[in-house]
Amino acid sequence: MCDRETLRVPIHGVGDRVYVVGDCASYSKNYILDVHGAISALMKNLHNDLLAYEYRLQTITSIPISEGLRTKLSFRAS
Repeated sequence: MCDRETLRVPIHGVGDRVYVVGDCASYSKNYILDVHGAISALMKNLHNDLLAYEYRLQTITSIPISEGLRTKLSFRAS
């Protein structure tokens, strides 16, 4: 159900930031250090993805106004 390296859900349509925390235990070989390592990787990937998502939201540039719309807007302002 998940990517074994990142623990992200690769299924199309579920979203970009969906993770499988429960699969951390099944990922291991019933050894606590395996689970600990998987949780650490999951949290780091989640942290990186959320920071990248916020960065994209903050750096979206506005779409330039076309000449036709600019003319209509300047006409209304007069």
